[in-house]
Amino acid sequence: MNTKIINDIEYIIYKSGMIINDCKKSYYFENDLFYNEDVKCLHFYAIKSINIKGHQYVGGNQYVGGNQYVGGNQDVVGYQCVEGNHDVVGYQDVVGNQYVGGNQYVVGYQHAGGNQYVGGNQDVGGNQYVGGNQDVVGNQYVGGNQYVVGNQYVGGNQYVGGYQYVGGNQYVGGNQYVGGYQYVGGHQDVVGYQDVRYIYLHLYCKYPILIDRDSDFYKIGCVKKTESEWISFFINKETINLSFDNRNYKKIEMAFNVAKLMKQHLILMNDKK
Repeated sequence: MNTKIINDIEYIIYKSGMIINDCKKSYYFENDLFYNEDVKCLHFYAIKSINIKGHQYVGGNQYVGGNQYVGGNQDVVGYQCVEGNHDVVGYQDVVGNQYVGGNQYVVGYQHAGGNQYVGGNQDVGGNQYVGGNQDVVGNQYVGGNQYVVGNQYVGGNQYVGGYQYVGGNQYVGGNQYVGGYQYVGGHQDVVGYQDVRYIYLHLYCKYPILIDRDSDFYKIGCVKKTESEWISFFINKETINLSFDNRNYKKIEMAFNVAKLMKQHLILMNDKK
């Protein structure tokens, strides 16, 4: 059994017929791999392209010099680098940073614990979580909800079927559609058209305020009322869980007045003229 040392890690050089089913062993692949079973190993280093029909579990880091296809689920405990295109038929969970040089397609949900870079287009069928910054050079499609802790850059169009949360700055080079509510903690720059119906307003008060572009309703905490009903509520000093002389009550009232202005901002965001 021949081995190879890379960055102080000893890899077993894979030969046709070997079974890759030991979480304590690392494997090195010199040629294209077509593997019909599940893969379990410590570290995974491939010079060329990889085709795995089953699930893949990598307890450490993964490098693929070509394209990668995984017919089941993919779990990588360390970082992941795929120089070419990347296709995962199930879900994907990468604890560390993720780099994909080409296009990426994930049928299920995607979890990237660190930073994420995709050099082409990205298509995720389920929910998406990115624990650091996210850079997608091409178009991005996320069928479910999207949560990005850091900054987000999308060079092309962006579609998010559910809600969207971006903790830092956001740049979208094309058009943007968000089916649920949207929250962006930093600056937002969308070059093309924007289609966002809901935004959450957080103004250092006890409850966030949900603003609806297409109706007259505002939701403060769990309570939903029309604009005129909220105006009457505060004029008459009505209460829900807080007395009207409470400091938090006054902060919520001021936040609502800002929300009325933000409603006009939300309408302007979606203006296609």
